[in-house]
Amino acid sequence: MMTAVGLKNVDQLRKRIEETEYTPALVTEMVDMFFAQICNLSEKSKALTAKIKAHCVLSPSACIFQTMPRNGPKGAMVIEVFVPDMQSFTEGRDIAVWLNLIPK
Repeated sequence: MMTAVGLKNVDQLRKRIEETEYTPALVTEMVDMFFAQICNLSEKSKALTAKIKAHCVLSPSACIFQTMPRNGPKGAMVIEVFVPDMQSFTEGRDIAVWLNLIPK
């Protein structure tokens, strides 16, 4: 049995497995274990994403990093962790140069 890749297709796959006339018990047990792990990780990911968004609202540097094109809270937090202190840059362009986003 095959289905499209992606979290949005998990429910569709689960339904197809349940509708299958004969599924061995071991396969059903294994699939249930995988679905439980996917559900658990999805919930943990949602909770962590909410914490990251809350952090980025309170962090001045994360707010600045989110103004970069195609950069959301997760990317802003990663940059915040790895970029040196903002005071070491004279202007915003220097940060982009440091990140190799634009040429010197």
